[in-house]
Formats: sequence, C-alpha cells, structure tokens
Amino acid sequence: DWKDSQQAAIQATGLAPTNDLESAILRTLAPGNYTAILCGGNSTTGISLVEVYDIGTAAFAKLTNGSTRGFVGTGQAVMIGGFITSGGSTQVVVRGLGPTLTQFGVSGAPGRPRIDSGGRQREYCPRQQ
Repeated sequence: DWKDSQQAAIQATGLAPTNDLESAILRTLAPGNYTAILCGGNSTTGISLVEVYDIGTAAFAKLTNGSTRGFVGTGQAVMIGGFITSGGSTQVVVRGLGPTLTQFGVSGAPGRPRIDSGGRQREYCPRQQ
C-alpha cells in the first residue's frame, strides 16, 4: 500500500492515485528494461491501467516507453507492462489503476489493484491484500 510507505513522496509528484484503493510506486532507476506487474488484490480480476511517468529532472535521462491497459487475471494471467529508460538514472512513478476506470465507463475493474516490480524466478503478486 503506497500510503503506508511512500505517501508524502508520491503526493509531492502530483501523480498520486485519486482512489485510495489503487496503487503506486516511486523509484529511481538506472538505464535499462523494467517490468511493472499489476494484479488484483484478494485475487480479483478485471480491466486495469498501468501508467509510468518520468519525473526525473536530468536532461540526459529519459523514459522511452509508456502505458498499458488490459485484463488483470491471477497467477500467470497478471497484467505485465514493460518500460525502458535510457541516458542515465531517472525517477519514475508507476501507477496501477482499477476503480478510477469505472468513471470512464470501463466495467469489471479489480477493486484494489496491486503493483509489483518484475524479476526473474519470482511469484508475481504473491501477497493477498
């Protein structure tokens, strides 16, 4: 839960989720390829959105890839969105939205999406929320 660990920092970016049930992480990343993994809390499923914002101030560092909207399942069917940074370390905010999408006519969003960072030999979104 972003409000338990990074609330002030994420709110200071102006990119905090508007719904307390949604998720966000703030990271400073070295150049490379990254994966954001979105799953529904308590094994819920539905349509969600993964967004990545480059909030770094270094002129030479930049985020070079964007966002994904799709179905969030469980197990091997979690949503996976990738992004690439280049030029140097940059700070990014990654958000996992679900409930907010309903105000745009999207039905079936998971009630409490949870975002995780990807890695090899990991169980995606192993914790229940």
